[in-house]
Amino acid sequence: MHVNLDIFFLTSGDDDDEEDSAKKEEREKKRQEEEESLFHRLEESRLLLEQELGFDKFLRVYKYLQVQKPARLIEVCLSVRGGSF
Repeated sequence: MHVNLDIFFLTSGDDDDEEDSAKKEEREKKRQEEEESLFHRLEESRLLLEQELGFDKFLRVYKYLQVQKPARLIEVCLSVRGGSF
């Protein structure tokens, strides 16, 4: 009796591909949700700052921060937050 194992392996491989594809889709969905969540938090912070400072002052601060070097930005953030993150 001869059993064709090619069909078994092809079918088995398809299941693995479907699992891999499902895992990839789930990871991509999670990454996208995290990215949206981060964007949402940033936008909420921006809106809060704009409301507290007023649009003109917020814009001046924003433009100032755009031209600063990363080390200076850390220094500014630390001074605003009381010295620690």
